[in-house]
Amino acid sequence: MKRRKLFLVAAILGLLAATLTYTYIRSIQRVETHEVKEAGEVVATGDIPSGTSVGSNMVRLVKVPETTLHPEAVSSPGEVIGRITKAPIVSGEQVLRNRLLPAGVRPSLSFAIPSGKRAVSVAVNEVVGVAGFVKPGDRVDILATVDGSNREDTITSTVLQDVEVLAIAQDMEEEV
Repeated sequence: MKRRKLFLVAAILGLLAATLTYTYIRSIQRVETHEVKEAGEVVATGDIPSGTSVGSNMVRLVKVPETTLHPEAVSSPGEVIGRITKAPIVSGEQVLRNRLLPAGVRPSLSFAIPSGKRAVSVAVNEVVGVAGFVKPGDRVDILATVDGSNREDTITSTVLQDVEVLAIAQDMEEEV
């Protein structure tokens, strides 16, 4: 009979130990989950150079945790399409408002000058400027004429060849 009582006590203690172990393991597995709020952000699908008009194929909308969203991040592709970049944007980077020119604003002359090149102003009038037929985007040669003491000493030489016209007066684009 002692053996039976001892076996019964051992079984009860074993069952109690198993129940306590099961309850403890279940409490460890219950990790409190916090609901992560997601927000949409616009990211570049590829590298976008500075001075580029953003097209619909250059950006996409992705969902990210709200806590990782930059305050200047754009949340709608419609906000960026057609706008011009002020600075390069790398592939996968959040598109930030401060890296874009305001809507409807055309870039300044500095965006038209290729890297490693310089712009030069040349004073012209209607006669020298070919009666207004030279437009931005045209390619021209720049000639200099130096007057001598008499007609025979006058020299004309080519200063620059095949130079692109970036702007005429305040106009950077040809008016249609």
